[in-house]
Amino acid sequence: MVAMSLIIPRLSSTIISFLLLQSQAFFLVILAQFGQPMNIASICTTFNLSSIVILHLTTNMKSNRVSIIFLKSVYIVVLTLLLSWLIRYLVGAESDTHIWTFVKAKIGLISRSSVPFETALYLCHGAFAYLDGDFFRRTSLNGCFPLFIAAILIVTLTTIYSLTLQCCDQESAPAFIDHFTPETIFIVIQSMLCGIVAVFTLRMKYLWFPQIALVACILPVMISKYSGRFIVEMVITATITTLLCSHYGVYKEQLANEQEFYDPDTVALMEWIKRSTQPLTSWSGSMQLMAGVKACTGRYLANHPHFEDKWLRDRTLQLYQMYGRKTLTEMHKILTAHKVDYIILEDSICLAPSTGCSTKDLVDAANGDTPEYVMQNEIDPEKSSLNLRFCDRIRYADNETKHYFKLVFENSTFRVYECSSTTLGCLRISVAIVNYMVFGLGDMTILFFTAKCVKGRLPETGMGVLAASKTFLSAIGRIY
Repeated sequence: MVAMSLIIPRLSSTIISFLLLQSQAFFLVILAQFGQPMNIASICTTFNLSSIVILHLTTNMKSNRVSIIFLKSVYIVVLTLLLSWLIRYLVGAESDTHIWTFVKAKIGLISRSSVPFETALYLCHGAFAYLDGDFFRRTSLNGCFPLFIAAILIVTLTTIYSLTLQCCDQESAPAFIDHFTPETIFIVIQSMLCGIVAVFTLRMKYLWFPQIALVACILPVMISKYSGRFIVEMVITATITTLLCSHYGVYKEQLANEQEFYDPDTVALMEWIKRSTQPLTSWSGSMQLMAGVKACTGRYLANHPHFEDKWLRDRTLQLYQMYGRKTLTEMHKILTAHKVDYIILEDSICLAPSTGCSTKDLVDAANGDTPEYVMQNEIDPEKSSLNLRFCDRIRYADNETKHYFKLVFENSTFRVYECSSTTLGCLRISVAIVNYMVFGLGDMTILFFTAKCVKGRLPETGMGVLAASKTFLSAIGRIY
């Protein structure tokens, strides 16, 4: 739209109205996401604002010479970059840095071995791989992709021809809508942009293919204007019949593939969490598992599966150290700092083969440790001193492990450990104090809960908490 306003200056007021409406939509998105800095400083937001300002200031410039168009374009680009930098500086936005790193790694500007942890998660995920060539073969066999390419070429050439006429002849404004409406031009351009994204990111094909089918319908619609609807309907009916006959075996096989969700280990874990833990406890684990914990149990999450925030990404990397080469003491300090009450370890992650893209390999790379697949290629891997992974070390129920963690649930897939000296312990002390004040259960109640809280540590610790509790209650009594 901005390019059209640059080529045809008299359309500037209309384009500005569209940009204002789109900017209002961006503003509502920012409000809906609680002022996410990444949205505030996004290129879309700053580009819209820059385009509105430049187009408004140059409304009286009716010339469409190449030099004027180039100058306006430079102004818009420069103002966009300046606004983006200024807003990022003011709001401290760094949330989209992983996106640009992902794009650079995809197009080969940087090495994949140098990307940070959060970008490596994307690059190693199958959904973010390149679009497979079989996609084009399948869509070509059913005739959809050839029609899409033909429609793209026809719309592009016709639009260029119409814009050229309007540049040369000021009285030929209706020529633009003689062939295709602005809505058609918009969906064609959007499908081309989505196609570029889908080629680099496999999961985007689910957004691109409906647009392919929609754009492919442009050609039959054009033909129907000249030959009548009957012929087009006959061609469409014949095409559908041919596709049904050729793909009948595939459809039959897919319909016969009846499956149901059956994951007893996950179901048992969720039921145990709801039944045996407090609603206000905090949990940590893999992001995909945390999404299930939140949806099924409503417990608080220490690492939220929403990944478009730098603070959350940094927090996730710290908590993912449970699959790294951290000692029990180091991991306990991390969990205590983030007030985690329970951690869920998955053997499918801890015992996964080292391929360079497993979660534990990515954590090793982020920590500067040597991944296992590199060690396997060394002549004498035993000479390299590597700490045992936390998820493996915690299996040994020795005194050091019991000092920090307690195994509270286990099945063939998951292991749940309760962390000592976290918010859960504070909650127990608070319950003890309330019991003392309300029910008058006395010193023994506080000592009982304190003993559970410190999990059998030195008696001096329990007596110290007891003395502090009595002092606190005495102070409360003097106040009231």
